[in-house]
Amino acid sequence: MEIRRSYRAHPKVGLTPLIDLVFLLVVFFMLSTTFISHNAVSVGFADSAGKKTDEALVAEVRPNAKVSLTGKTFSLFEFPEALLQAMDVTHTQTLVLRSHKDATIQDMMWAVDQAGKAGVENLLFAE
Repeated sequence: MEIRRSYRAHPKVGLTPLIDLVFLLVVFFMLSTTFISHNAVSVGFADSAGKKTDEALVAEVRPNAKVSLTGKTFSLFEFPEALLQAMDVTHTQTLVLRSHKDATIQDMMWAVDQAGKAGVENLLFAE
């Protein structure tokens, strides 16, 4: 009499689905991770009655990357240092930006960026 042994088939774990799962997890975490922290500056409009602008520094953005602050004209590269000195004197963190009629939007945005780098907390736009 012959006795047959029954062999159990051992389940095989396929490597391909595991690689697919790991790849999907890597892609998910790469897309959901933030590598750059964004700094924000509070932006508003100056009150027409001048209530917000009484204690603020006023700068005028001029064409060709120039900014007037405290009666002096600076290039946009000199502007952050001059702004820091003016903020130390006046003890204010608010800046009112006015635009010259010939200034471009790029000049204004550059001034906003430089003001943020100088530590301005409140930025107001005025006519």
